[in-house]
Amino acid sequence: MELREELHARLAALPDPTAISVFVLIWTFYEPSLKAVERDFARNHVQPLRFQPLASLTEAAIREQIGLLHGWLAKPLQFDVEALTLVQSLDALLKQYDPQTYQSVEKQGFDGKQYVVRRRNEWLADYFRERSRTVTSEAFRGRSMLTYAPHHAVLLAEENPHVKVAEMLEWGDRQIRALLARAREDRSLKVMLAPLTTDIDYPDRRLLSKTPPPPFVSLRDPTNAAEVQHEAVEAIRDAEKAGVTILVFPELAIPPSADEAIRAELASRPRTNPVLTIYGLCHFDESETEPRAEINRALVIGPRGQELHHHDKLEPFGVPDYNTAERLATGDCVTVLESPIGDLMILICLDFFHHDTPPLIARTTANVFFVPSLSPTVDRHEQEAQRLVGNCLAASFVCNRVLDPHQHPPADTNLSFVVLPRSGKRLIRHRPTASKYLIWALDSVKP
Repeated sequence: MELREELHARLAALPDPTAISVFVLIWTFYEPSLKAVERDFARNHVQPLRFQPLASLTEAAIREQIGLLHGWLAKPLQFDVEALTLVQSLDALLKQYDPQTYQSVEKQGFDGKQYVVRRRNEWLADYFRERSRTVTSEAFRGRSMLTYAPHHAVLLAEENPHVKVAEMLEWGDRQIRALLARAREDRSLKVMLAPLTTDIDYPDRRLLSKTPPPPFVSLRDPTNAAEVQHEAVEAIRDAEKAGVTILVFPELAIPPSADEAIRAELASRPRTNPVLTIYGLCHFDESETEPRAEINRALVIGPRGQELHHHDKLEPFGVPDYNTAERLATGDCVTVLESPIGDLMILICLDFFHHDTPPLIARTTANVFFVPSLSPTVDRHEQEAQRLVGNCLAASFVCNRVLDPHQHPPADTNLSFVVLPRSGKRLIRHRPTASKYLIWALDSVKP
């Protein structure tokens, strides 16, 4: 049986076709073959971004739509157009429902596996769409089911220890939810990237000039920790004055004394900004392995100095210039932090684009990425951020610094940046000669 005939037969055999069951079957049929389908569309001048959902689709009319698909089996191109238009229509229909009524309902996909449908929180993309009167990434979207289902994603139902989802009140509290919701409602969202001007003096950095260099370096216990602490606390105060919602520092930047000082500063009095502070701790020991390994961790801290979440780096860095690396006890999962401003994910530098990570991200609804980084170049970071615009309408905020600013002075290839899910100018780079920080404000966005 030809695959489209099998798909139609499976749809027709559903005893009670619902929006969820049909959506899952068609999605899982097309997602693996979308590249070939869209290539066929291009050859025949079919433009998926011009598809329009059926205006009056109801649950009661779904079986009729399945019957209409049968008439197109002899014309595969038109069958694909009609089937993907039905996906688009079901996506719009499901948006009218409370997601709590269906997000835990498992349905069988075309491959026989069980799936669930999760609502996307595309607030940032929707904001840009409203401002520019165009679909945010129409010119860049492609080979993604997001083209046909902008409001939902179909994800494997089976538990995956490498992918976690935390609802807002599981990782945050009501105050944080209210503050993020206010940033959304009054369009006051601001993100500040603080790459630090202090040249962090790790003792192991001096070993890199030896011949041969050590096989592993530990970036910890900087001799100028007091300077780092002072600058970090100053950044917290500057973020508060600027009304910043989320403050991000780089990877491996914060020694224990600065970590304590940041928490103490945030806890010193009631404040509403920054709501979230994200930073990479210096290496510290992981005590359960032999030989000794270290943790490279990013923290998410709340407005009262409380730890909300941490991410342990998945992929150890290498320093080709010195033929050395970090000896890590690596993390093993990515986590989606659901929030009013989008589905957040914290990753560290190489995690963002290493070949093992994108398949994990693809199993989530993550669409706002915060990435503390330590790298001589951010070319790969930028490429991945641009890819994620097309794949999941994502915004990416990468706060980068270099290990040795004398060897790698500031340049476009290593500066912190923001990539936004919008038409027109999507990439914004930090200009350290103009400002100590890169502050991106939603209310400064122009159509």
